[in-house]
Amino acid sequence: MADQKQGGIAWTDATFNPVRGCRKLSAGCAHCYAAELSRVNPGVLGTWGANGQRVVSSDGWEARFDAWEKKAAKAGKPMRIFVNSMWDPGEGPDVDGKEGRDGPRSDYLPVLHKLVEIARRCPHLRLQMLTKRPWNLVAWWQDSDLGKWPANLWMGVSTENQEEADERIPWLMMLPAAVRFLSVEPMLGPINLAGWAIDAPGSYPLNRLAWVIAGCESGRGARPMDLAWVRSLRDQCAAAGVPFFFKQATEGGEVVSLPTLDGKVWDEFPAEVAP
Repeated sequence: MADQKQGGIAWTDATFNPVRGCRKLSAGCAHCYAAELSRVNPGVLGTWGANGQRVVSSDGWEARFDAWEKKAAKAGKPMRIFVNSMWDPGEGPDVDGKEGRDGPRSDYLPVLHKLVEIARRCPHLRLQMLTKRPWNLVAWWQDSDLGKWPANLWMGVSTENQEEADERIPWLMMLPAAVRFLSVEPMLGPINLAGWAIDAPGSYPLNRLAWVIAGCESGRGARPMDLAWVRSLRDQCAAAGVPFFFKQATEGGEVVSLPTLDGKVWDEFPAEVAP
């Protein structure tokens, strides 16, 4: 379980990584916490880079999700599970020294299929999946024969600045997830979502955004985040009826989780969508 008081991720209830290891793609990856963490035990946590080791869990890891499903069903409350804090499910294969954009790595395909199956058999779970490479997941889904996208498999993209938002959001909109969301972490500049925000307060149509998360960078060499950027993003979401989650900010030189912004803690979640 990820407990925020113990340094967990505030917008989820638990994390599990069936794969560990990745390669850096854009400015938001420069100080990747997962890459730093992996150096402690690369044999278990994988390594970074085009030729780095990807540690893929063997069969049997699905049982952990079945246990969470039983727990959530007994409690009568959905449980959010973040499935990739240590890898990117959209990472493409190496093609002549560059990362491919025609689908994920082949060793990720069985894992992605299992996650879809888990979502279908675990209606009390909300699987949260993030990528910086939505084009590869679009290619994967279009080429698959997996049927309808499970409503409890949430799909998000990381968008650290305007450039990445402009490129990645259109691809996110091509995925038929019931809950599509943005993780603006680390927030490296202002972002205008005017072209993508929900235009009907209180509604969550499938072709619009359902959730926005924002937060500063943490750790060694963390780059600054201007609260004016956060206020602008918060105001855009509020005007459009989009739930907004402000994960963390730097206050007095320290990173504060669930900080206040103009006197309020913004820890909103998407409206519940039945699986």
